[in-house]
Amino acid sequence: MNQKRYVDITPLSDADALAELESGDSERISTALLSIGLHSADWAAAQQVAVRFFKSESETIVAAAVLSIAHSARAGKYVLKSAFDSLRELGANELFAGRVQDAMDDITMFASVISDSGNVE
Repeated sequence: MNQKRYVDITPLSDADALAELESGDSERISTALLSIGLHSADWAAAQQVAVRFFKSESETIVAAAVLSIAHSARAGKYVLKSAFDSLRELGANELFAGRVQDAMDDITMFASVISDSGNVE
């Protein structure tokens, strides 16, 4: 039986985050994505990193990337239009539709969509 457990997500340095993202290990990549979403001061860069992992073959990684965007949008008060559009596109996949809807709900409640050039949509 696969039981869920709480894991404290600590901040990572840029070098450590990059190493984790390049590790090839789905759990390490997922944890790094969550850390970036929760702790990165550069919310736009955090969202751009997360979107890159939407194409992963690992459901765990894609789910973490979605949550990373939701966390960074809540913390930064904005979500990039390109990230928002990518989320919406991913939401068409039944496997991720619920997670994407949860992220969209967070964005609607706590953040504004902003163009990639910095203008509020």
